[in-house]
Amino acid sequence: MDRITSYLLSKHFLRNVLLEFGPIGIFVFFFYTKGPYFATLILMVTTLASIFLTYTIEKRIPLIALYVTFLTLIFGYMTLHKHNIRFLQIRDTIYDITLAITILLGFFWNKNVLKIALGSVIPLSDRVWNYLAFSWAGFFIVVACINEYVRRMYPIHTWLDYKIVMMFVTSIFGITILYYFNSRDLKSKK
Repeated sequence: MDRITSYLLSKHFLRNVLLEFGPIGIFVFFFYTKGPYFATLILMVTTLASIFLTYTIEKRIPLIALYVTFLTLIFGYMTLHKHNIRFLQIRDTIYDITLAITILLGFFWNKNVLKIALGSVIPLSDRVWNYLAFSWAGFFIVVACINEYVRRMYPIHTWLDYKIVMMFVTSIFGITILYYFNSRDLKSKK
């Protein structure tokens, strides 16, 4: 079994997926059962709980998770305070755009931000990390544009369906490009 497959099948990876996407799944459940504002409060609490659990288990807090928590608390508060779910929807656009910009600015300063954030978890060549970073930056830009389109053009329940689909699309995209670029790199070394 190669190192990527072994990582993707590890408890560590599965735990990270649950800690990252768990709050969104819980948010969706409560959105449909209790409404958008109670669900927003639950999202804020579960995102904080996710950070706490991550720190308890790993003795560190990933910067991206900390950033997600920061945005969730700010835009969650604005959503509850103004009683307008649009603030929470905008959070996703801001998150995606700022991540794309951060990744691209990293290259300006000769730093691969993705490798800095995840390099200790998955050992890959610099070439693969560069391909992954550019791919993720492009993905985040596209997702931000789609989020804005869906947010502006469709009712809230359609946006929520979009969120659910994007959890799966993001996972599939990440795994696919990881395998693709790593296998391409390994073939070029032969």
